[in-house]
Amino acid sequence: IFDPVMSAGGGSALMKSSLTDAIKTLILPLCKLVTPNIPEANQLAREADTLDAAAIELLDMGAEYVLLTGSHDRTADIHHKLFGNNRLLKTFNYQRLEGEYHGSGCTLAASIAALLAQGEDMTNAVHSALDYTYKTLLNAQRLGMGQLIPDRFFWIK
Repeated sequence: IFDPVMSAGGGSALMKSSLTDAIKTLILPLCKLVTPNIPEANQLAREADTLDAAAIELLDMGAEYVLLTGSHDRTADIHHKLFGNNRLLKTFNYQRLEGEYHGSGCTLAASIAALLAQGEDMTNAVHSALDYTYKTLLNAQRLGMGQLIPDRFFWIK
């Protein structure tokens, strides 16, 4: 599972183009799943003219599945799209939450990895991990003056 973190929360780039090229040629062909947000998908799939085409391009680079996370879109609700077999497999819709969060992408990727390790199929693992991640965001906490942090242990309180 690869969660490509390509820019900081403030928007500044975290990698040079040579690293982006290495991701495309060395990492994506090894990925069971890649989980880019919209800006990351656009950066990795520069030839694509739509977001769906960007996901298909990432599949063509060797990833088995692509979960295009939609939190950076400007829609009223969030639409996450799972791609595989060169097509859209499923769309998962969630109500948009207020605030800025730090750690939602890694929470999602780690949750999917854990569910796959337990034998879940990809679609069910993604669905369960998205539900879990959404609940961590509903219970998020602000530490200091920064972004909200997902509460991964909300379920034991």
